[in-house]
Amino acid sequence: MKVKDLKEGMILMPVLNRWTRIRMAFKVVFQTDEEENSYWSVSCDGHSRSASPNDSLAIYIGTERADFFMNGVKKHHILFVDGKVARVDGYEFRWIEPATS
Repeated sequence: MKVKDLKEGMILMPVLNRWTRIRMAFKVVFQTDEEENSYWSVSCDGHSRSASPNDSLAIYIGTERADFFMNGVKKHHILFVDGKVARVDGYEFRWIEPATS
């Protein structure tokens, strides 16, 4: 998925790995960087064996230009995942797609 295709309120899910045919999962972790900035960060993990694709869904909230770097960028995309508001960089969207019904 391309970042330009994102719309606020869009429901997202990780992609299906084309080689293993296993759907990836969102991994949400709490991070503190060297400048003491703390935040929830989300990435796609390739080890989900869950049967249901609904186990790993996210809602796109929007973007925020922060005053600190996360993975080398200051523009962070905000997702609501697993009951947490988490940040993700634009590079991670190659592993994310819109949810299908």
